[in-house]
Amino acid sequence: MQRFEAPVTPVQTNETADVPALVLARGLAEAGLTRDQILEYGPATRNALARSGGAQIADGERVLVLVTILDQQLYVVSQEVGTVVVPIFAGSN
Repeated sequence: MQRFEAPVTPVQTNETADVPALVLARGLAEAGLTRDQILEYGPATRNALARSGGAQIADGERVLVLVTILDQQLYVVSQEVGTVVVPIFAGSN
């Protein structure tokens, strides 16, 4: 994975969504991010998902998670946990 200067880097995908903050927080927490990391990176990640459909969250030289939208579900991939899938809207499968 490529290293970027900003901790949250948008990644262009085919599907965007306005992900509720609680849904994003749940996905990031299940993927192993701490409360402080979620508070720090959450707003920029929500913006990236709404505009580009994906985001890479990095801490210095290490990529913490990749986040994307697919079929109205939030996918969060981390090296520690693997892939976490969270429905974006109530009633989603």
